[in-house]
Amino acid sequence: MRSGFMGRLGGVAVLMLALLALPAAATTLQVALDVQGQGLSMASGGTGLQLGPGTVTVNIGGPVQAALLYWAGRDRPCPQSGGVCVIPSQPYLDQVLSFDGNLITGTIIGTEGQPVSAGGPINNIGYLADVTNIVKARGTGSQTFSIADGDTSSNLFRLNGATLLVIYTNPADTNSYRLMVFDGLDFAYGADPTPGPTQVTTPVTFNHGSDTAARQAQLLVLVGDAEAGRPDEIDITNNPSLINTLVSAAGTAWDSPVLTINIPAGVSSTTLQLVSAPVDQNPDSLLWELGALRVPLPAPPPPPPPTEDIGTQGCTPGYWKNHTGSWAGTGYSPGQSTVSVFSSASAFPSLAGKTLLKSLQGGGGPGTLGSATILLRAAVAALLNAANTGVDYPLTQAQIISQVNSALASNNRDTMLSLGSTLDGDNNLGCPLN
Repeated sequence: MRSGFMGRLGGVAVLMLALLALPAAATTLQVALDVQGQGLSMASGGTGLQLGPGTVTVNIGGPVQAALLYWAGRDRPCPQSGGVCVIPSQPYLDQVLSFDGNLITGTIIGTEGQPVSAGGPINNIGYLADVTNIVKARGTGSQTFSIADGDTSSNLFRLNGATLLVIYTNPADTNSYRLMVFDGLDFAYGADPTPGPTQVTTPVTFNHGSDTAARQAQLLVLVGDAEAGRPDEIDITNNPSLINTLVSAAGTAWDSPVLTINIPAGVSSTTLQLVSAPVDQNPDSLLWELGALRVPLPAPPPPPPPTEDIGTQGCTPGYWKNHTGSWAGTGYSPGQSTVSVFSSASAFPSLAGKTLLKSLQGGGGPGTLGSATILLRAAVAALLNAANTGVDYPLTQAQIISQVNSALASNNRDTMLSLGSTLDGDNNLGCPLN
């Protein structure tokens, strides 16, 4: 997942230089930024610049991670080469702005030519500049920044406006969010005399991932050249279409609304498209430069239930051999036969008839008889540990009996010695009895 934007800016500059030599075509918005984190937030402010300087105010609620300034305008009539609009050199018209008293030069992030208009061919241009350091220096809280023409001798036909997007971390917000930014320059005018891309915008899809619960997200849309009284439409999947909402709300010919949208449970993507229509009603001219979506990430899964307490106590065969009084209440007696508890001991007649106390006193020896003797000594102690309520033993009586019978029935020395060693380890965990 992309976590920075400087590489994206340089890549777009190179890409656009290549595109300028090609025939005019729609330039779709592309992913410029895709980040996520706890408390990740965005603040924005826009201003129209068509009538002169403006200001933007943003409320910064925590440490600034990035600050991006977007602006766009129209070059008419545009210089041409081979019948298409071009940008002959940079910095180009209105590519230099004054931001908070600092001269900044933007990167071209998109152009789209409009071959025919009353005043000649138009090149619609979008710019972007990284102003993170300038914004960071102001600190948090409500901050106002001035924006003005940085070179009055180098102007577009119309400089529509500018919007500042600030990405910050809100330390008071414990939830996590994903922020996806699409930018570029996609022009649409439904009544454009040139059929094709100049009449429509290309949808963009935010692949934000799904959640089991419905969510609300914030969507920032940045559009130039729209006017009140001219039809437009914003289509967002799983939400009602917004009709005629681009009305130069941020200033003449500039809109950058932040919309609250719904994302249903189980939905993993949201598609956004701007529409200039209907054709016969002088629809809005749209310079679409930005779509930024901030969506809550699914809550982390609850912690797993606590694991069942594993016993941490056990008394040795020596303890049980020398403290037969502690057998009381276990359900077993020192004189009880070993085979009456461990039925598979019948495979070893010399051991089967021994009492449980005698089995505790067993030694070892070669062959399977020796390994069975070792196993039964550990097994009787394990059984008494599991049966005594004063001992927190790792195994139950049923587990011990089943495992011991299986090992004895195998008639395999290694199998019996392995289980005997395991039980002996548990028997030496520490005895809580007196």
